[in-house]
Amino acid sequence: MKPADREGVSMAVVEFVADFEGVSPTDLPPLNEFVSPDALDALFRNREQAGTVTFDYAGYLVQVDEDNQIEIEESS
Repeated sequence: MKPADREGVSMAVVEFVADFEGVSPTDLPPLNEFVSPDALDALFRNREQAGTVTFDYAGYLVQVDEDNQIEIEESS
């Protein structure tokens, strides 16, 4: 689990997966091939309105919750 930082949830997701993989974020596919980064950031900008979002990204199931906590697990 990792909290999203001030750069936004979308950037935090990419950095978290890259750290887990031991690669540079630029080595991963663009997030916008899986989910809209702008929509993801907008959803979690106001925590009072956010819920939980789950999506696939680069072979991982990513979940972001209303506290901007990010969890990943390998997709099957």
